[in-house]
Amino acid sequence: MDELEGLVRRLRAGIDSEESARRLDGWLRPRLGRYFRARGFVHHEIDDLVQQTLVRVFRNIGELQAEAAFLGWLFVVARNVGRSARRSRAREGEVLVRAGESHAGNEPAAPATSGVPEGRLRLAEIAEAVAELPGQQRRCLVLAARDGLSYAEIGELLGLSPLTVRNHLAEARRRLRRRLGEGGGGG
Repeated sequence: MDELEGLVRRLRAGIDSEESARRLDGWLRPRLGRYFRARGFVHHEIDDLVQQTLVRVFRNIGELQAEAAFLGWLFVVARNVGRSARRSRAREGEVLVRAGESHAGNEPAAPATSGVPEGRLRLAEIAEAVAELPGQQRRCLVLAARDGLSYAEIGELLGLSPLTVRNHLAEARRRLRRRLGEGGGGG
């Protein structure tokens, strides 16, 4: 614990900050990974959540009042990052359900008042399936479904070629169809 407080103190004071940040990062990553894993996040999400938490911590460490309060503050930041991720996951699921309904093709839409509980269960199932997609596939799918971006626009945002975006989207849709029990035919 003394070592942790020393690293935080050195980082806040700007003393050997690169080395202090590297050592602190090495100390925090496994602990944050266990924290997010214990809260039900899956492997591909955990890496992103740990990174987001560390970015916020390092960016705002100067606001910390006392080194002794660091761990409490760290896990408040981690909790907030996790909550944001859960809200985002739910929004992505809602967007994909709406996108799927608008592109359903020849299938008639179900009346808006029918099966509300079933609809909510399906929404949760879709959100969970989307959250389990690998990061790039999930990001491409959300940008296409939610924002209506083209392959080129998504590629520019994510630093990918349009062909890679197309492949990520195709694989994401295949995975979702398999996961949600909808046949692999059609497209």
